[in-house]
Amino acid sequence: MSKKRQQNEIYKIPLEKVVEAKDYKLKDYTDEKAQLQGETVKIMDNLVFKKIRDYYKEHKNDKELSVDKLAKDIVNVVMPMNSTAKNMYMNLADIGFKINDIEMKRLMSGSGQIRRNTVTFIKKKLYNYISNSLLCGLTLEDFGDDFNAAKFNAYFGLYMSGCLLLKDFPKVCIIDDYEEIIPDMEVNYIRKEDVRYLVLPDGDYPLEEIKDDFIFYDACGNVTTDLNEAISAIRKAEEHSADATVWKVFTGTKKYPTVIKYSEIGKEKGSTDKPAPPLNSFDGQGLANPQWVKKVADELGFDYLPSEMIVRAPWVKGLVATFPISAYLKNRGTKQVNSLCGDILNVDDVDIFISKSQFKMYKVYSKKVEELNAMNPDETFTAWEYHQKAMKENGLLWGIVMPNKKVDDKKKESNYQYDQALNLSTDEDINELTFETEKYLKGLCTHDIRQV
Repeated sequence: MSKKRQQNEIYKIPLEKVVEAKDYKLKDYTDEKAQLQGETVKIMDNLVFKKIRDYYKEHKNDKELSVDKLAKDIVNVVMPMNSTAKNMYMNLADIGFKINDIEMKRLMSGSGQIRRNTVTFIKKKLYNYISNSLLCGLTLEDFGDDFNAAKFNAYFGLYMSGCLLLKDFPKVCIIDDYEEIIPDMEVNYIRKEDVRYLVLPDGDYPLEEIKDDFIFYDACGNVTTDLNEAISAIRKAEEHSADATVWKVFTGTKKYPTVIKYSEIGKEKGSTDKPAPPLNSFDGQGLANPQWVKKVADELGFDYLPSEMIVRAPWVKGLVATFPISAYLKNRGTKQVNSLCGDILNVDDVDIFISKSQFKMYKVYSKKVEELNAMNPDETFTAWEYHQKAMKENGLLWGIVMPNKKVDDKKKESNYQYDQALNLSTDEDINELTFETEKYLKGLCTHDIRQV
């Protein structure tokens, strides 16, 4: 019997309801009303909820706080799929809203939330405590002005990932990603070509395709056969008509998909692309020693040794596959390993090997400790040491999102990641993929009790 996954009930309110309320103030919003209107949702425990509970423990004298109802402290707002939602949301994200006189402020919206058109708001009184803790030893200034905002939101939003939190920290070695170029691997590639074209009523046409049907004029109004000089055109059939339509010549970039070998990228004649970079062969994947996996399995109540697990920690995500990596290294005469961050570790002490692509803020932490070490050379840290120290100081934990099942499912619900990896070249391929879903939906529509 595995450890019970703690569920926390929060409100999930449509954006329109918040915006339509006077001055963005929802009044008399009760648990009963939320449940009747289908505006509650249960979410698995995560580090955001854990930090809210920590706040309660540290502020026991605050009469406004109540640890029993997270719905009063954190709210998901659902964005509508229409053209007006953008401005509505931008205003809400800027000023926040009130629910029963409690001020709410935007906290995050990670990749999983965005796919569900959801943004998380938190009680304003909790915001600084929660956000500062979750930054895990960093400040917003550490990311710099040019840090990609979408990446920050995606990684910060991972704190809302439901997981089983662990008591202890694993001993981690950060390793570099293995990258290589596979020269003959065929890839889908978007070619680009600068073209001059006319916008006609029935479509856009490159000048080369229609040059026999049009007369072209240069900037001085003279007829020209040099299509690079042409700025306007009329149909030859209307050459002697006073009402001839004058068409403007546009310049643009034509894009079209093709399949080429990976090593050919950037090498074709006239290409402005850089040569293709090496590919990360194990993006977001690491290795875990069986001894540590067994310890985690026992703590979480699994009666088997998972072959792999998805892990979470601040700014850390990805999958670790169970493999006796330490024994493998020792058998080959390696007793110590050098972490990418500079730590020197005995192989027997390492629980998991995390790749650089799993440590999402590797560069940010490296720059941070470089500056800190320069200011205080008597107490220096590696990037990973600083990260782990910040985790402990902020009461943050490692967690397991899910382990691989004891027995694989005979059927699996599909998602975009599975679908993108498939080679569907015929209608029959698509029909085979959708067969079970169609069967299930038809059963529901015909009141087949087996589908309920």
